[in-house]
Amino acid sequence: MSPARPAATDILIEIKRTLPIGIELHRAYHYVVPLGKKRNLSLFVLKLHCPDEHAAKLNAWRSEMANSLDMVTILVRQVKSEQNIQSNLKAEFRGDSMLSEAARPKLDQMLQSLCGSPPECEHKKQIRKGRREDLTAIPFIAVDRADTRDIEDLIHAEKKNTDTLVWRTAFVSATDEVQPGSAIDKYALRVASTIYGRHRTIPTLGPELSHGSVSFLPGQVRPAWIVEGWLIPRQAVTIKGRRPFTHYELQYKVRYGDVINHKSIDPSNPSLRESDPQINRSIACLAEVARILQQKRSSRPSLLRVEGEGAIEQILAEIMIESKRLLSDYLGQIKELPVIYRVHQKPSREVIEQFQVALESLQIPNTTSDFENPSQFAGILQNLENRRDPESQALLNNLLDTFLLRTLYSPDNFGHFGLRVDSYAEFKPRDASGLANQFQLAAAF
Repeated sequence: MSPARPAATDILIEIKRTLPIGIELHRAYHYVVPLGKKRNLSLFVLKLHCPDEHAAKLNAWRSEMANSLDMVTILVRQVKSEQNIQSNLKAEFRGDSMLSEAARPKLDQMLQSLCGSPPECEHKKQIRKGRREDLTAIPFIAVDRADTRDIEDLIHAEKKNTDTLVWRTAFVSATDEVQPGSAIDKYALRVASTIYGRHRTIPTLGPELSHGSVSFLPGQVRPAWIVEGWLIPRQAVTIKGRRPFTHYELQYKVRYGDVINHKSIDPSNPSLRESDPQINRSIACLAEVARILQQKRSSRPSLLRVEGEGAIEQILAEIMIESKRLLSDYLGQIKELPVIYRVHQKPSREVIEQFQVALESLQIPNTTSDFENPSQFAGILQNLENRRDPESQALLNNLLDTFLLRTLYSPDNFGHFGLRVDSYAEFKPRDASGLANQFQLAAAF
């Protein structure tokens, strides 16, 4: 029996653990290239800063990782480091490998200097208790690692007697705790998005809120914005030579209510079986919902698809994409309120033609269709990655930016080419745009 393929979570942990000292990892992205016959290539794009003196160490590390991982490709996107935190720490603590208790306050002060210290909570809640539904009986679950303190989303699903699938996604509400224009709101704008370091975290709302009242702590009641979707079976469709499948009609509504995190599931745990049969039924229904949603979205061919970390994370990723799409549709189309979208515009034909000319100058054969074919596009990226010369690396960076990483915030909805959805926005308070969109949800209600 061949050894089990490592989950994306384990690979990311190994990347962070083994990355040579002196190289700063800014962010890691995980994509999946579908190759057919249920074969996938995992593609990790690392945005990192590598000083010139560490280039040889980085190349040796990449070669070692490539030899140890099967069906996994690691691409590097070089970025400039505005402030080298590691160098500052070495200078401050004279390269000591261990920090004394006396040094820790200075370390915290240095980290806080990046974004400023979070203001004290004002404790002037704008309670909307009368408008909230009591949804605490619904057995919502969280999919987060055991050490996660800012739990911001929950999911649940069930199947009705009519075979209709109902799923719910709950986003923890910060609008009772944070008022527009308040000190904590301005702090969130300054941080922009929660910063996750290897050992420390700088939350957008500060630790008191993000790890307390604006977190789905197990067993505690929290206000939430809920997307409730119905997948209603309408007709069986048969295509010659293929297995029959059911066409589902999608309907949804947005709710505001009190919910409870009944169970937290660690995605790194290979077993999804729980002692609670109700939660097991919910997980089974969530898997079915995710499969149907993925089929609906992939009817528009996707160059690469974003993948979660392990089975339950794959379910969560698909449901989150659809839930955020529906919430942005609800605010922008139904309520006609301004939304801060995450947009990713499709590259124009002129841009693709420029890439073709650049590839041909490097004697890399290509056609226009290669930019729509997942395996061919992955081959182009891999070819450029293997060359390691400055011209090839610059072109690789440009391709990664254009096709995978160039997402922007915008009040105009240009859609999200990478995810193949017509609208997409953030609603978690760990992102400043998500907090702003929650203020719009509060206005809508």
